[in-house]
Amino acid sequence: EDGESEQQKDLDDDSESSTIDNSDESDSDVIDDDTSGESDDADISDRDGQSHEPVRRATVISPVHQEPVHSSPQHKSLLSSDAPQPKRTWGGFWFGLLATACVIVAGLIVFYPKAYVTIVVPGEAFNQMIEIAGVRDQKEADLTKSIIPIQLFDIEKESKKTVTATGKKNVGQKAKGSVSFTNILSRDAKKLTTGTRITKDSKVFLTTSDVTIPGATLDLQQGQIVTTPGKVTASLEALEAGDSYNIAQGRFTIADVPADQQEKIYGESTASMAGGSTQEITIVSPDDIERAKEALRSEIAETAKKELADKAKGLMLLDKAIQVETISATPSIGVNIQADSFDLTVKATSTGAAFSETAFRDVFLAQIKEKVPKDKELVLNGSQQDEIVAAVNNLDVKGGTMTIVGSIKTKIGPKIDIEPLRAKIAGKKHSEAILLLKAVTSIQDATIEIKPR
Repeated sequence: EDGESEQQKDLDDDSESSTIDNSDESDSDVIDDDTSGESDDADISDRDGQSHEPVRRATVISPVHQEPVHSSPQHKSLLSSDAPQPKRTWGGFWFGLLATACVIVAGLIVFYPKAYVTIVVPGEAFNQMIEIAGVRDQKEADLTKSIIPIQLFDIEKESKKTVTATGKKNVGQKAKGSVSFTNILSRDAKKLTTGTRITKDSKVFLTTSDVTIPGATLDLQQGQIVTTPGKVTASLEALEAGDSYNIAQGRFTIADVPADQQEKIYGESTASMAGGSTQEITIVSPDDIERAKEALRSEIAETAKKELADKAKGLMLLDKAIQVETISATPSIGVNIQADSFDLTVKATSTGAAFSETAFRDVFLAQIKEKVPKDKELVLNGSQQDEIVAAVNNLDVKGGTMTIVGSIKTKIGPKIDIEPLRAKIAGKKHSEAILLLKAVTSIQDATIEIKPR
C-alpha cells in the first residue's frame, strides 16, 4: 500500500526470473520473459517460504487505486488468471474530438471580429405633420387611407369636496325718495311702468309704481303763447341696498328717453334719497359652484387616468384622449344662500380612447414616406429629434372617432444602396475600404470599427 507492494512467488520451472512492472504511468503490465518454449503457467509458492526449486522473485508495483494486474495477450495474469480482457474502442476519442471542434467553432462565432461601418451623408431638414383618423369600428390599420382602430374604455366615479363660499351679498336697506317728473317735450303724456330705471350720479333707482307724466299745455296770455309743463310726483327706490345710494337732491334722467330729449322730460328731487344702509354677507354664488365642479371633474379625470391606463394596458392613451362627462353636480346649499362653505358632490363618467402605438407608427411612416422625394430617403437614427409626437385634435366619444396628429422633425438624405457598398469593401484593408467609401459622391465621411461579434 501507499504506492508500492511486493509479492514473492515461487516458480517451479527452471526458466530465468521474470519481472512484472505495473506503474500508474502506463497503466498496463509488462512481462519480460527470455525463456522460449516454457509453460506460461507459474506455480505460486506457499507463504512460509518452502519450495522444491530455487526461489525466483517477481516485483509488482501497484498503483494507489489498486487496479487489477492484467497479463499481456501472450501470458495469463499472475494475480487474476480468469479476469476478462478489456477491449479498446475509438468512441471516446471521436467524442473528445467532436467536443473540441464545437468549442473552437463557438469561440470563432462569439469572438471573431466583425466590421461596423458608419457612413455620413448630407442631410436636409424634413418636418412633417400627418393627421390619422382613429375609428372604433376599424378592424386593422389602413396604411393608404391613414386610419387606425381605437378602443374606448369607460369608468364612472363620484367625488365630494368641501368648498369655501366667496359670493357676497348686501342685505342692507335700500335708499328711497320721491321725484317730480316734468314734461315740456310734447302735449302727449309719457307713461312710465313700474321698475322704470331712473339715474343720477351713476346710481340707478326704480319707480315703485306706474307713472303717467302729463303732456305740456299751451295757453295764450297777453297775446303770447305760454307753455305749461306737465308734472307728476312719483316714488323711487334704489336698485341695490347700500348707504352709497343716499344721494343729494337734483335732476334725474329717465333711462329709456333718447338723449336729445332728456332735457325736456326728466325728474327732479327736492330732498336727498335716504334710508340706504350696507350689510354684506357671504353667500354661495353660481361661480363658486362652477369652479368647484371643474375642480372635481379634474380630480376625477386624474384618478380615472390611472385606471383607464390599466384597462388600456399595451395601448397608447394620451391625456387629451380622456373625456369627462358630468352626470350630476349637487351642492349641499343652494345658490345665493348665506354660507361660509358648502359641499359639492359630482358624479361623472370618464372615457378614454386608446390605440396601438405600432399601428400609429406604421401608418405615420407610410404616409411620411409618400412625401419624401424619389431620390431621397428618411435618415432615422433614433435620436430625440426623430421622435414621432402624437397629439389628439378632437375626440367624439359618442361617435367613436378621434383625430390624431402625428408630427416629426427629422432629416432626409440621398438614397444609397447598401448591398453594393458592402460587397465593394468586403475583404479590403481598413484604409482602402475608407477610400472606397469616401469616393462615393453622396457620402461625406465614413468610419469603420472592428470589434468582436
